[in-house]
Amino acid sequence: MKKPDFQKHPNDSIRVIDLTCKDLGVYIAEIIAVRINEFAKTLSTLPSKGGDLLTRKQTAELLQMTLQTLRKWTKNGTIKSTGIPGSSRVYYKRENVELALKERLGDVRK
Repeated sequence: MKKPDFQKHPNDSIRVIDLTCKDLGVYIAEIIAVRINEFAKTLSTLPSKGGDLLTRKQTAELLQMTLQTLRKWTKNGTIKSTGIPGSSRVYYKRENVELALKERLGDVRK
């Protein structure tokens, strides 16, 4: 397959020239395969069990705090959130929540 020749245009569009429809299909399939592999690598870093990820609401309930307080904790780094590529949803790994809970209990006992 011949590699496509790209021309960049002022309006940020890209024109692919000197490429057959078949070659373009192969080229697009290769790009998609690369992106799927990148996504799969990202997913493999997430916990494998569905129960290991908690929603914001579940996390706030476990920590016995409001969603607003949880948002502040996340923003200042007290607890780390996890995102899933392509989604705007926020999740928390159960292990991070348990750590934050232990620290919170330790602060309360002092």
